[in-house]
Formats: sequence, structure tokens, C-alpha cells
Amino acid sequence: MFYLPIGFRFNNKKVLIIGGGMIAYRKAELLKKADAEITVLARNFIEQWNGFAVPTVQKEFCETDLEGFDFVIAATDDRALNKKIGALCRARGIYVNVADTKYESDFVTMALIEYKEIVLSLFSDAKNPKLVSEVKKYLEAAL
Repeated sequence: MFYLPIGFRFNNKKVLIIGGGMIAYRKAELLKKADAEITVLARNFIEQWNGFAVPTVQKEFCETDLEGFDFVIAATDDRALNKKIGALCRARGIYVNVADTKYESDFVTMALIEYKEIVLSLFSDAKNPKLVSEVKKYLEAAL
């Protein structure tokens, strides 16, 4: 599966992140840099969310939670729930990133390297995300 890396303005786009763990948190950090209007919904949240200036809702997911959002990220620790969220979003025409598999995702988020006025993006085919981290560290050191 091939994804075309593109730049996209998220300002004024409503993004729902479903999940309160580290993967959801990292995606929220990235989207916050792009001025997305983020809401996070999860049963539980890791400590890093404390003080992170986005609305958080502590509850179980239900289908009506998707209403009014342009993009959704399904980043729970439940494979079946992530898959369900992906299917619900596609049926409603909402762009979705299913964090635990790119094969059910309309878009992927990328690691970024910012150097002066240049932004480099990196992502993998999901088989070896650790390699992205290694390459990012290498390129940052080189720059």
C-alpha cells in the first residue's frame, strides 16, 4: 500500500482521537502543531495528558461520538474497537487513521524533522516503526 506524503493544513479541522495512551498522545502532539481542533476520548488517560491543552472526555466510545468530526484517529489498545471505528468512519465519509494498521487507514501520521525552514517527514510501511526512529535520530544528528 502506497501513501503519498503531502502537506495538509489542519487548522479549523475537527479531529477526534480515540484512545488515551502514548500513541494517541504522540499523534495529538503532532496535530496540535498543525493547529487542528482536537478532542480526545478514552476510558483512561496516561499521565502525559495532564496539562495538555486539548479537551478530553473520559468515557466509552459510542458511534454518535463521531458526529461533527472531519478526521478520526483510532488509537485504542483494542484491535476490534479500532477496526470498528475505522469501518464506521469510512461509512460516514470521515477520514480515519487506524493506528495499529495502515491497511484500514485513509491517512498516516509521520515523524517530523524540522531544520530551519525545512520540514522532513518520515514514515514506514508499518513493519518496522523502530527503523523510522533510528533514521530520524541519524538525520537530526547530521543536520
